Amino acid sequence: MLERNQYPQFYIDKKDEFKVISKLQETLNLELASAISAQGVTAIRGALSKIVAEALEEPVEASLPALPETIEIFLTGAKKNTGLIEALTTVKQNSSRAVDHVVNVLALTAQYAFFKQFPEDEIKQICLCAMLHDTG
Repeated sequence: MLERNQYPQFYIDKKDEFKVISKLQETLNLELASAISAQGVTAIRGALSKIVAEALEEPVEASLPALPETIEIFLTGAKKNTGLIEALTTVKQNSSRAVDHVVNVLALTAQYAFFKQFPEDEIKQICLCAMLHDTG
């Protein structure tokens, strides 16, 4: 844990922690949207991996509010590029097993929900559940 006098330029006061995490999640969602626009499957998986990894860090209650937007960005991209979800299931990323697992579950869940032609609101809820299923 960083102390205030160690590396003061990197120290974040407890009172600012939620604001900083929120801004980070916003930035990561922009990175995801950019990767989806460029249709780079490896970049998309990398962006999702960063979002999931951050969401699994404490305090999770600071990261969770951004996840519905993540799902919205992901599903909007999947509608425009129908091969995106299938491609995501085949690309491996050098991240933790837990993060890879969550991204795989998200991709497979979205693939199934689109295949079954669930209503869009249901797909969003199911995908959010897929991302959160192991958070305990």
